[in-house]
Amino acid sequence: MRRWIIWITLVCFVTTQTAAVAGPFEEGTAAGQAANPVIRGTVNAPSASSTVPGYTSTPPETTYYGQPSLSGAANARLTACATATGDPVCEAQRGAMTSANTPREAISPYDPAVSAARAIAANPATTLEDIATYYSGCQVDSVATPATEDRVCRQYSGTSPYSCTRSLSVSVSRTSSCTPGNWFANAASGRTGLDVQCIPDRPASQQHFRVTDRGTPLTYFDLDMTTPLTFPRMVATLPRSGSWWWGSGQNGLWVADNQCVGDSCRLTAMVALEYRRVCTDGGGDSGLGDCALERPFLEVYGACPSGTQSGDNILPWWGWGGDISAFEASACYAPSATASGLIGYDVTGTVPGYFWIKDAQRPVVGWRVNPAYGSIPQMVLNYERPHTTVTETDRWDDQCPGLDAGGRCTVAGTARCVDGPATKEVNGASVSRDCWQYETTLACAQAAATDECAPLIAAGCAPAGTVCRQMNVATGICEITENTYTCPVPPGTTVTATNCPANVFCLAGNCFNTSYTNDADFARSMSLMEAAREAGVYLDTDNMQVFKGEGNHCRDRLFKNCCYSDSAGAGMTNQSLFGTGSRLVYDVLMNA
Repeated sequence: MRRWIIWITLVCFVTTQTAAVAGPFEEGTAAGQAANPVIRGTVNAPSASSTVPGYTSTPPETTYYGQPSLSGAANARLTACATATGDPVCEAQRGAMTSANTPREAISPYDPAVSAARAIAANPATTLEDIATYYSGCQVDSVATPATEDRVCRQYSGTSPYSCTRSLSVSVSRTSSCTPGNWFANAASGRTGLDVQCIPDRPASQQHFRVTDRGTPLTYFDLDMTTPLTFPRMVATLPRSGSWWWGSGQNGLWVADNQCVGDSCRLTAMVALEYRRVCTDGGGDSGLGDCALERPFLEVYGACPSGTQSGDNILPWWGWGGDISAFEASACYAPSATASGLIGYDVTGTVPGYFWIKDAQRPVVGWRVNPAYGSIPQMVLNYERPHTTVTETDRWDDQCPGLDAGGRCTVAGTARCVDGPATKEVNGASVSRDCWQYETTLACAQAAATDECAPLIAAGCAPAGTVCRQMNVATGICEITENTYTCPVPPGTTVTATNCPANVFCLAGNCFNTSYTNDADFARSMSLMEAAREAGVYLDTDNMQVFKGEGNHCRDRLFKNCCYSDSAGAGMTNQSLFGTGSRLVYDVLMNA
C-alpha cells in the first residue's frame, strides 16, 4: 500500500511541474503556427539576394580577412577615393582625413566656456538647483569654498617651433605567374607526357614534375634545376614494358640538360631502360646470333691536352702474338720513351709514338643516344618557373598644413628624414625605401593675446611659481614659460548630500520610492524543479524509497566544532551529479 501511495504522489508532483513549465512553451508554439500562414504569403522570392538592396555574397571587404596588416588596403581605398565623386563612403573618408589633418588652435584655460565651467564647479548652486531638491531624507551640508585658488598661465616669447610629418605607407599586392596547384606546362612523346606543377616561389632546386601515360599519372618527382646534368640520369622509375625477361634493366625517366636561367627553365627527358640486350642474327640453327647489353646513352668526351691523344684515336698493334693493346676512349694517353704494354699509333698523325702510357681521364662534356640501343622517346620541356610578382604602391600622408603668404607660421628649414633608409616587412614582403618619414619644422609667431598671464595680474593674483616648459637648446632662451598664480575668488558654498536612503529618489521636489517586492514565485519554482530532479535521481524503484539518504552526525563542543570538519561531499558539484546521484542526499546541499 505504501508503494502505491508513493508512486501516486510522485506522478502528481511531476505532472504538475511539467504542465507549469510546458504552458508558456505551448502558447508560444501555437502563436508561431498561427502566424506562419500570414508570413508565408508575404515571402514569395526564391532567395533573399533578389530582394535585399545591395545584397552581394562577395563584398570587397572579404579580401581583408587573414591579412597581417590592413594599412595597405586602407591606403589603396583612400587612393581610389581621391578621384571618386558621389560615393558617400569616400566622402566620409575624405572628410575624416581632412578633419584629422586640419591644424587647430589650443583651447585657452580662460576660454569663456572653460571659465563658465570653472564657475559652476566652484559654486554649483549659483547656476543649478540646490542639490537638496534631488534627494529626500539626506543629510545636506553647506561647505564654504576656499578664499583663493591656484591658476596656471603661459607666456610665449618670440616664435615657437612646431613640427609636422610626412609619412610613407606602402601597399603590397601579389599576382602569380600561373594558377597555384595546376600542371601548367607539359611536353609529350607518343603516349608519354611530362608535366610541371605550379608552386609559386618554390626554389629552382625543388621543381615538382610528374610523368603521365595518356594523361594518367605514373610517378612524381622533384628535380634540381640549378645544377645542369651533362649526362642523362634516371630520376624516376617507370613500369616495365615489352619482354622484360629478355635481360633488360629497370625502366625509368632520364633527365639531362636541365637548367633555369632566371625564371626561364628547360630540360630534356627520355624514357629508356638501364640497359637492353641486343642480338644480331648470326644465322645457323639457333638463330640467336651475337648478343650484347647496350646502354641507352653514350658519353661525349672533351678534348685531350696538347701532346696527348684520346684512346679512340690510337690504333692498337697486335704484335708478337700477345694480347691486343687496350686503349680506352675515356682516357688520354701520352707517348712513352720506354717500352710499355700499350702499343699503337695515332691514326690522326698528330702525336707520334708507338709506346703509350695513360695520362688522364677525359671530362664528360655531353651525351648522345647509343645507335645500337634503338629508338628512345625524348621530350623537351620549356617553361617559366612559377613565381609571384609583388607590386608596391606608395602613398604619402602629409600632415603639414598649407601655409598662406603672410600667415603666422613659416617653414623654418628643409624637411629632414627621421625614419630611413630602412627595410620593412609589409604583408610578408620586404620593402626598402630611402626614407619612410620626413619631418618639417615650422616657426609660428606668438601674438600679444597669447600671453595668458595678463588677465591674472590685472585681477590681483599673486605669483606662486614659474617653470620653463620649452627651452630653445640653440639659444638657451625659454620659449614657453608656465606661471602659477594664487587668485582670490568670491566667497561661496558647496552643498553636499550624505546618508541618503537607498530607496528614495527626488526630482524637482517630486520623490519616488525605488524599492520593489521580490518575486516569490521564482524561488518557489526553482525549489520545486530541483526537488523533482532529485526525486528522479534518488528514487529507489526496488524498495520504493525517495530521499532515504545516509545517516550522519557530528558534535559541536565548547572548544571544537566537528561539524565543520566533515569533508563528505566536498568534492561534488550539482553538475557532476546530474543523473547519477550519490550516497549523500541533496548533493552538495548537505554541507551548505
